[in-house]
Amino acid sequence: TRDPNLNGPLTVAGATTFNSGTTVNGATTLNGPAQLNAGADVRGGMQLKNDSGNDCVTLSKDGVVSINCTGQLNATQANFGTGANTSTISGNQITTSGRLEGQRLQLNEVAVEGAPCTGTGGNYAQLSGGAGGLAVCAGGTWAALNRLAATGDTCANEGAIASDPANAQSLICRNGVYMRTSALLSNFVLMETVRIRMTGAGPSVLEKPVCPTAGGSQAPVPLLLLTGNIEAHPVSVVNNPVTGDSVVISGINRYAEDLSTTQWRVHLERSADNAPLEGLLMGSSYCFYR
Repeated sequence: TRDPNLNGPLTVAGATTFNSGTTVNGATTLNGPAQLNAGADVRGGMQLKNDSGNDCVTLSKDGVVSINCTGQLNATQANFGTGANTSTISGNQITTSGRLEGQRLQLNEVAVEGAPCTGTGGNYAQLSGGAGGLAVCAGGTWAALNRLAATGDTCANEGAIASDPANAQSLICRNGVYMRTSALLSNFVLMETVRIRMTGAGPSVLEKPVCPTAGGSQAPVPLLLLTGNIEAHPVSVVNNPVTGDSVVISGINRYAEDLSTTQWRVHLERSADNAPLEGLLMGSSYCFYR
């Protein structure tokens, strides 16, 4: 049917061909399939409805695409962004020149440490063995970025470092098992061991070590341990007041005192009368961290 003046509804029973551009100023509803052989210029929004009349796909005039209903997008490749800031989804790969954010990233590939790999340092995988960890492809082989293990677990690489996820303890491989690093470290750090010649004329001066700052709540303290090497001194002989027998006294005092913030004064004395003695001492200087 046709309104001669085209002022009312128009129903076309067969195919309709428009040889020039067509402008529709009002809303348009297509109840059947529509084929557009040339480009379509839609100035307003567009909705694709299902059989129940629900908007499953909505195209807004601001460039927003909303997919509802089953919410599925099937595409071979999708490109987002312009210029240098682009992201591409193709097959099983996401490539982006910007930042990838999410609540959780799950790596399904499991890598064996030392096994060959392809790619650069940006390739990561789960680390096999023990409690797992994270591996990175570096130099053509999988390298452990961090290892997870428990105290007492067996290990192959002497000196390898791991973390215990149960208590966040640092572990180190010693004699084929992982041991707690904190149990193998001391608050005392040996800085130097020197030989001190005592002339018998009096105390000697020894420089204190410079203790590097380690970030503790208190400054490190330099300490000195003195041990005898070769000592010679006159023997002291006294009489036992009970038996009257002669008794040999061979006690030796070895000690140091603070001369300044950078030096010690070292003493080697006979304990009987604190007389200076001649000899050699071994001095081990430490830094004590608290």
